[in-house]
Amino acid sequence: MKNSTTQSKILHALIIFALLIPFSCARQGAPPGGPVDKVPPIIVGAVPPTQSVNVPLDTDIEIVFSEGIDKANIADAVFITPYPGEDVKFKVKGKKLRIELPEALKPNRTYVFTIGTDVKDLRNNRLQQAFTLAFSTGPQIDNNTISGKVYGKDKVEGVLVWAYDLSLNPSPNPQDDPAEYITQCGASGDYTLSYLAQGTYRLFAVQDKRNQRLRNAET
Repeated sequence: MKNSTTQSKILHALIIFALLIPFSCARQGAPPGGPVDKVPPIIVGAVPPTQSVNVPLDTDIEIVFSEGIDKANIADAVFITPYPGEDVKFKVKGKKLRIELPEALKPNRTYVFTIGTDVKDLRNNRLQQAFTLAFSTGPQIDNNTISGKVYGKDKVEGVLVWAYDLSLNPSPNPQDDPAEYITQCGASGDYTLSYLAQGTYRLFAVQDKRNQRLRNAET
């Protein structure tokens, strides 16, 4: 009887040991996860292609990124000239951003879509440099440029640069007047305003904390 009990205990122990083997093996191998993704997104394509002319008035605007992007703050990171109003729709699907304007494009106009450095991927990596998509619905495209650098005591990444055409408004007031052209500084403070119409401009560098596109002395 004693011998039978001992054999039963041994058999029971062997069964438990056999059951533990797969679970022990399952824990082996490389740890979960991997290196933290610190690679910023880049823009790899656009529709229509930049510097296109004679673009049809019913063209849909699309920006293609190298990876999926966060749609949370897209509306605050895209600047459009001429300003189409507040009813622009931004639709993000994976790596693609679709921009739907409230009205059809206007004939014989140069359009500038600036994708600012506030755009982030799904790992919170920011676009390192603003991207400009410019095209014309007519046979020619405005092609003037202003470049520079913003300096400040605090971090200048994300600071907006507003450009006002003085032929349209000789005394622009950024508190009341939306800028004709807008771009955004990268981490180094460098900026480029591209595809401007011929003219003389006044520039303002603004830390627009509320994304109002107008200067607010308090913020």
